[in-house]
Parts: sequence; structure tokens; C-alpha cells
Amino acid sequence: MPNRGRITSSPATVAADSRAGRAKLIRRIVSQLGIPRLILTLLVMTLALLAARFANQLPLIVDAERALYDLRATVGAPHVGQDPRITMVTYTDDVLIQRRIRSPLDRQLLAQALKVLDTAGAKSIGIDILFDQPADHDDELQAQLRAMRTPTFLAFAEPKSNPNNIQQTQADFLDSYLAAVETPVTHRASIRLENDSDDTYRRWPGRAPGTPQLLTVSMAGRGDAFAHYTGGVRWRMPANVAMGAGGAAGADVVDVFENIPITTYTDPAIMMPETRDFLLGQLRGKHILIGGDIIDTDEFDTPVSGLPDPVTGEAKKMIGLEVHAHMLAQILDNAPLTQIPGWAMWLAALVAVGAGALTALLDMAPWKS
Repeated sequence: MPNRGRITSSPATVAADSRAGRAKLIRRIVSQLGIPRLILTLLVMTLALLAARFANQLPLIVDAERALYDLRATVGAPHVGQDPRITMVTYTDDVLIQRRIRSPLDRQLLAQALKVLDTAGAKSIGIDILFDQPADHDDELQAQLRAMRTPTFLAFAEPKSNPNNIQQTQADFLDSYLAAVETPVTHRASIRLENDSDDTYRRWPGRAPGTPQLLTVSMAGRGDAFAHYTGGVRWRMPANVAMGAGGAAGADVVDVFENIPITTYTDPAIMMPETRDFLLGQLRGKHILIGGDIIDTDEFDTPVSGLPDPVTGEAKKMIGLEVHAHMLAQILDNAPLTQIPGWAMWLAALVAVGAGALTALLDMAPWKS
């Protein structure tokens, strides 16, 4: 049936009218607000967007965020039995008293222990001790490091990425020391650990430019995502530790990582023929971390270190060697913690600011008397 008396607009005409309508609306808004007020509004909106995006880095808010992060890390930490893949071999205070050498750590003892541990069939050996100054028996230790058959990784640090731990003179000596012992199986590896501003260690430091790979990544022998990972450390707790006001379940708690005094492997009374094979067999196929377990030395606050010690009932810091052990176990389990991408943070901030702006523009007439 003919469409008599009706005028039909083309799509192009409708689009043009729509654009004209929007332009008219914008001009009216600008006219009503005025240029100065519009500029101020846009400035406030931009500041609000930036504040929303970086709110977790603002003073006071960052403290609250860290407290909540530590709570999540502690409550959500897996409770596990002793890890059968990693053993810590340590210089303890008793070892220092027995050997009558405190600093630098006894290098003859280390050379003797490495000679024994090299026969255990371990997957790797990581040494968290800086050879940054001369000491007695250096020749003996260097000869043993060159003779190692087990993949061995030696602590490396430099002033640029570790300004509070090593001076340039020490770094120069360390570099020459490591250069003298490196072989196809003996390498340097970074022991860099970077605390947050509240002096608590929470996340991986990443590989600093111009430095070797991190100790734990080198020991794991896998060039995966952890080579450049900067997310959170996955902490674990003993299986029979109970959360709550009582803290731990009792003195029978088994540590997540085995900790054996280094003199165990150099004491003739212990390493007798009838026990030697058994003790070394316990290390076969494991990753061995060697370092200090010494009071007030190389200790870190972590999200889980505020919990009471199972035996003493007191809060206890975590030694650096155990921090490395947790990081190594995280690699072996391929368990990186999911990080919120930057675009998602910006989107959340945009939604929050947009919702606030929309609320401000709402017509409140229905609520007026």
C-alpha cells in the first residue's frame, strides 16, 4: 500500500541528526558549566582515577594492604610435611663455638663438607655464603670448588643491586674469587633478596640487570617463568601447626625443610663406614642449600614469621637460607602466585571513579520533599 503523506529519513540523515544532537548537548553542558569549571572537573576526575589506581601505594593504605596480604599469606599457606627434595646444611652457633671461628665462616670446614657431599649424588648444591674477603684455608676451598662434580652454585652480590650488603672492595674480591673457581659445573648465582619498605620479605626480587640468575632458579635448572618472576613467595607451614590463639600444636612439629649441622658430614664419629652410606643416601637426588643458621645474622621478617615458634612459643624470624628453600620449592612445584594485571587495576579504578561521577550526576528530585 503506498506510503502517502509520510516522510521517511535516510540512515545518513538519522546519523547526522544524532551527531548534531550530541554536539548540541555538549555545547549546552559546556555553556552551563563554563570552561574553568569544566577544566576543574576533568582535573578532579583525573586525580580521582590516579588515586583509585595507586591507592594501595598511599601512606596508611599501603600498611593496611600489607597487613591483609600477610594475613592471606599466612591463613592460606599450605600445611605440609617435611619436603623430601631440599635439605639445609648449616653453620649453627654450636658449630661456630666448636670450631672457634665466627667470621668469615670456617672455609676449611666447608671444603671438607663439600668433599663428602659431592659423593652423595645430589641434584645441586647452593652455597649462600659470600667469599668477599680473604680467609684461612682459601686455597683448600678453591681447590675443592674446582673439583666439584655436582652442579654447585656460589653466592654472588654486587653493590648496585645489594647496596646494604656489600661494598665495592668486597665485590671486587668476590668477583676474583669466583672467577678463580668457576668450571662447567661450578657457577656464580645471585642471592639477592629485596625487602619491602617495612623491612619484610614478601615477593621475589627478580633478576637485576648485569647479574647472574637467582640462586634458586639456577639450582632448579629450569628456564621457565621464574627466571623473571617478581610475584609473591609461596610460603608453607608444617603440617601439624594449628592456627589460632594457641599458635602451634606442640613441640613435635616437623620443620618444612630438614636442617642438618654442617659438622655432621665432617665428624669421623658420625661418618663411620657403617653410617656413611646411610647418611649420604638421605641426600641422593636432593637439592642441598649450605649457609648460616646463626642468631641475629641473615634473618628476615616474612608474612609467616610472626607466628609463635612451635617449641619456644615466641615469634621467630626466618633465616635467609630457609627463604631460599621456600623459593626453590615454589619453582619445583611450578606454583607462581597469580598477579593482578595492570590493565585490570586501571579498569577497576575507572569503574570506581565512573560510578562516583554517575552518582553525583543523579537527579535527587524523588528524595526531595
